[in-house]
Amino acid sequence: MDIAKKPRNDFDSPWKEILEALFREMMDFLFPHISEEIDWSRGYKSEDIEFQKITGDAKTGRSYADKLMRVYRKADGQEALIFIHIEVQGKKEEGFSERMFIYNYRIYDRFRKPVISIAILADENKDWRPDEFGYGLRDNSISLKFSVVKLVDFADKWEELEKSENIFSLCVMAQLKAMETKRVNEQRRRWKMYLLRLMLQKGYKREEVFHLLQSLLYHHYILIRPYPLRGIYRLSYPLSCPLLLPLLQY
Repeated sequence: MDIAKKPRNDFDSPWKEILEALFREMMDFLFPHISEEIDWSRGYKSEDIEFQKITGDAKTGRSYADKLMRVYRKADGQEALIFIHIEVQGKKEEGFSERMFIYNYRIYDRFRKPVISIAILADENKDWRPDEFGYGLRDNSISLKFSVVKLVDFADKWEELEKSENIFSLCVMAQLKAMETKRVNEQRRRWKMYLLRLMLQKGYKREEVFHLLQSLLYHHYILIRPYPLRGIYRLSYPLSCPLLLPLLQY
């Protein structure tokens, strides 16, 4: 696809990069009750290739991004190997819960291991909070309850986000300001600069922000936007940053 013709608010690739690079940070920040049960010393692995094979023909809607990660629990006489299915959803969708259900059972069918499904809702509808799907007939029933975080809920916790030492807080801040400053270019420019400076001021190691400060797909697209980013070139890191892509798109 010609990159200049991509939809302005298509954040799928940046979110996939962020979930890959900051998986543990995301889990610690958004789903600490799940993260504390994971044995991070054993590492984790992306299973996106297998995930696409088992879900590619599913007639479901489209999310910002989805990931499948292989992790290990802190085993206590239980199955140690489990899978975590992540969906980032950017708008209200009637069939979303059903998609979570379908993907969950397809993952289980493929690996025959426990599956945790989690949803990151990045839309602006405060009342839309899907967290389960099921159906029943006579004596038969089946259902899935999945974990959900609504990013808009953090709008009232801005000071906490600013003070957080978890780098994923910046992803949440960028998403919130992207929603807040739609079609308000001057405000969006100011928030870009603020979040870029905040990232540098927090003193993260270069390796911690490496994946956040590159976006091969969007790099030239950002630079040719009609609104100039005066002053941004004085910063000591590159402009192309998937963390801030929601803000970098007009």
